[in-house]
Amino acid sequence: MFDLGQNQDKAVTRAYIELIKAIDDNDGVECAQLPDVFFPDDWEAGVQRDIRLAKIICNQCPIRLKCLEYALIGNESYGIWGGLLPRERADLKRLARTTSSRLPEPSAQHPE
Repeated sequence: MFDLGQNQDKAVTRAYIELIKAIDDNDGVECAQLPDVFFPDDWEAGVQRDIRLAKIICNQCPIRLKCLEYALIGNESYGIWGGLLPRERADLKRLARTTSSRLPEPSAQHPE
């Protein structure tokens, strides 16, 4: 689902453009006003409070899914994107790979 091989760069660019358009269409996003909360210099000092705040902001954001989509496709390994920490995004990607490998082929789901 997220490993796009040779089309990875195009997919990342497309997801980024869609994210920027969504931000513009929304007249900005609240996280842009608090970069230290979403991209802290020190993940240890006071981070739990900042993580909770970031997740509250993300959960109220109308473009949360676009943000998360970009982070997953772009393999963002730093910061809070779409309400998820890097380890949570990695877990989501792992779950998606595991789940998709267990699904039957489309033709097996709907025999003709």
